Amino acid sequence: MAIEVLNDTRGQAYALEGLFVVTLLTTIILVVAPGISTPIYTEAPEEREFENEVGDEIKVALERSHEDGSLKQNLLAWEDGQEEFDRDLGPVDTEEGYYVVPADGTYPSTAFGDRLSEIKDRHDVDMNVYIRPVSTNEPTETGTVERPPKEKFILRATPPADTFSATTTVLLYETDQFNLPASVYSQDVRSVPRSTQGGEEIVDNENYPIEQADSSEDQLVYNAIEVKIVAWEA
Repeated sequence: MAIEVLNDTRGQAYALEGLFVVTLLTTIILVVAPGISTPIYTEAPEEREFENEVGDEIKVALERSHEDGSLKQNLLAWEDGQEEFDRDLGPVDTEEGYYVVPADGTYPSTAFGDRLSEIKDRHDVDMNVYIRPVSTNEPTETGTVERPPKEKFILRATPPADTFSATTTVLLYETDQFNLPASVYSQDVRSVPRSTQGGEEIVDNENYPIEQADSSEDQLVYNAIEVKIVAWEA
């Protein structure tokens, strides 16, 4: 693997990148904050305890998968010719291209998917994973840019009304390449490695389902993606 060496002339670009990241994080806070207020519990204490225990494990799984790059590996496992996510990691929906979890409850074969499979086996829960870009480059008729709805990413089943969830945010960069090992994505920084194992850069792919943020043009950040795991007792 060859490494691109950055020089001091990129200082201004990094400054712009930092500004964009701050803007995105501000957007995340404004959008997500109303949804994280103290919940009103109606279930029994033992049910709350179960949800808290499993919810904590899901949060840890998200954090570790974000740190080791396996979450981003799943997000960038894209097969452009088929316009779907990589079938080598798990079965996908033939029409919409998202991952589907078979009856045996096996999630995609990455460290991220393995963690979800372990949680399912340990607690007998089902989980769906949804993705939602923070921004899109499709303005409304009034000229404002609204946040798009969540998209299916890994689907186990239709969830019931009683669920619990955990979220994290992953930054995608214009120089991120598809189909690289998790170790390449193991830091939430702009991708520097160049590898013959990888495909094209994300910014050059027109069929990737996550659109480039309108405010990221001519900058290094492609978009920020909210990853949400929704869980319920099986």
